[in-house]
Amino acid sequence: MRILLTNDDGIFCESLHCLYQQLTKLGDVEVAAPLTGKSGASHSLTLSPIVCEEASVDGLFTGWAIEGTPADCVKLAVLELFDEQFDLIVSGMNIGSNAGVDMLYSGTLAAAVEGAFYGIPSIAVSARIGQESIEEAAEEGFRAIEMVAGDMKPGDVYNINVPCLRKFNEKKIAFVPQAEQVYKEKYFKGISEEGKKTYQIMSEEDALAQEETDREAIMNGFTTITPVKYFMTDRKRLEQLKENYSAGQCYC
Repeated sequence: MRILLTNDDGIFCESLHCLYQQLTKLGDVEVAAPLTGKSGASHSLTLSPIVCEEASVDGLFTGWAIEGTPADCVKLAVLELFDEQFDLIVSGMNIGSNAGVDMLYSGTLAAAVEGAFYGIPSIAVSARIGQESIEEAAEEGFRAIEMVAGDMKPGDVYNINVPCLRKFNEKKIAFVPQAEQVYKEKYFKGISEEGKKTYQIMSEEDALAQEETDREAIMNGFTTITPVKYFMTDRKRLEQLKENYSAGQCYC
């Protein structure tokens, strides 16, 4: 299997290195990742010229360090930087979960979705790191990848989240939907070195997560796997609109 590995935390992030070592058990792994952290970049693209340089990482691999977003990295890897097609794209391992509405902001998931645009099965992996090591979380993330990768179809996207493993006695995997709850958010006010007002967003996770969803399962010690659809048309509502305006009342 030929695998592309990327992330949104940057090519020099330890969690990417740990996941790289696990993925080599599945096949040949190539790396194209942002030069610096791009958390929260979602599916943004860079429209100005993008600098791409080869980088050697701790003697572990030589990959492409890209001055762009996670989606840029996948697009460049598929279209320009490598000659052979990939069988699987893995994005991660992100430090911190990407569940519920966080999936919409996630550069980690966006990179996987970008791969799916080209018909390549793609997986995003994130982990809550507690007392366990990053290596242990990467092992569990790989266990979930290995479970499902062989059965994925072209264009499939799976979102995997690893819980704080050492809070629980056994490792469990759950197939669950995305939670629809919105976090309680507020801004922490401060003053910059130049004396200007600053606002930094902070969120509070609800103690009671929506039942039978990724957030609840992660809180209960499950590694979660959520299949993701990326086309946004609400087809049920679309049919209702067509029916309601079938008499010609269309305000376009």
